[in-house]
Amino acid sequence: MKGKIIFITLACSLLMCNFVLSQIVEEREERPLSRTRKSSPYKISSKAAVFVGYDSNVRLSPVRKGDVFEEIMVSLDFRKPLGKRCQISLDYDLDVINYNELTDYSSILNHLRVGLDKKFDFCQAGFGYDLGALYYSRNSDGDFLFHKGFVYMNKRFLGLKHQLQFEYGIKDYINNKALGDTIAIRQSKERLDRRTSAIYSLSKSLTRRLAVRFRSKFSVNDSNARYID
Repeated sequence: MKGKIIFITLACSLLMCNFVLSQIVEEREERPLSRTRKSSPYKISSKAAVFVGYDSNVRLSPVRKGDVFEEIMVSLDFRKPLGKRCQISLDYDLDVINYNELTDYSSILNHLRVGLDKKFDFCQAGFGYDLGALYYSRNSDGDFLFHKGFVYMNKRFLGLKHQLQFEYGIKDYINNKALGDTIAIRQSKERLDRRTSAIYSLSKSLTRRLAVRFRSKFSVNDSNARYID
């Protein structure tokens, strides 16, 4: 008797579920446009790239002229809207470069950028913090942290996107003593650079996936390394 009661209860439950589901399906078929798809509360994108090339910047380091290098880049971007016209962004980049013939040197760059921007009626503006950590595998004296604050404004005009950005950064060398009056003289204090920059860029979208951009940057470096101030 107890088994029959359980069976009848289960059967009634299945019939009720079937009726409810059939009613939901019928309502969706009758009103296919009554429900709107909600947009995702955030957006995450990533990309990776591998490059092989040679160094032609002989003015910076003549020793590396023609030296072959490999580069691996990984990027992760996060975007989250904060209302209709405001969003927060978080970008992380990993950049590894390896010279394998003449200089036998490699570097690892970890780059993190956090920003907040808002769309106004006349432009789009934002500000944020930028952190770069560069590590050299062969010469630890060159390792540094680069702290930067930035503010920017952009506007579309005549089919072109104009952007003006100002940055102020502190370049903190971890194990590097400041240079003196010549490149061979070192001071007792750690090297520290303060850099102020203005960046102007002009971009044009050619297709949905292709754009061209012109970018110009002017920087002033205030360093306690007197030789390169």
